[in-house]
Amino acid sequence: MKHFVPWTIIYLRKKLISKNRIKWLKAGDKNSAFFHNMVKRRQAKKILSTLISSHIQSFYKELFTEPQVSVTDYSGIQEIIPNLVFSSDNLELCQIFNEEEIRLMVFDMDASSAPGPDGFSGKFFRHYWDIIGQDVISVVQ
Repeated sequence: MKHFVPWTIIYLRKKLISKNRIKWLKAGDKNSAFFHNMVKRRQAKKILSTLISSHIQSFYKELFTEPQVSVTDYSGIQEIIPNLVFSSDNLELCQIFNEEEIRLMVFDMDASSAPGPDGFSGKFFRHYWDIIGQDVISVVQ
C-alpha cells in the first residue's frame, strides 16, 4: 500500500523551501547572524554525523571480532579436572595409523551398510581399494 500524502502538505513544504531559499539569497552571503547560524548548524550536523558513524563502526567492529583471550596458566584447571588418560595411553592415541591398520578398518566396514557422508558404502571401498587405497591412506594419515 502506497503512503498517501495530501497535496496541501506537499504544497506547504515546497513553499517553505522556496521561502528559505529566498531568505538565503537575501541574507546568506552577508556577514550576518543568519549566515553564522547556518554555518554553525552545518558544522554541528557534520560533527554529529561523524560521531554517529564512528560510533556505529566501532560498535559493529567490536560485535563481529572475536575477543582476544589467552589463558596461559592452566594450573587451576588441571587441579579441578582429573587426569583420566595416562601419558602412555596418550602416546598411543596420538600415533598416526599405518597403512595396514587403515586397510583393515576399511575391510571391516559392513559392505551392505548405508553410504557415509561421502555417498559411498563399504562395498565401494572394498571393490575399488586397488585404485583408491593410496588416496584414502594419504587422507587418513
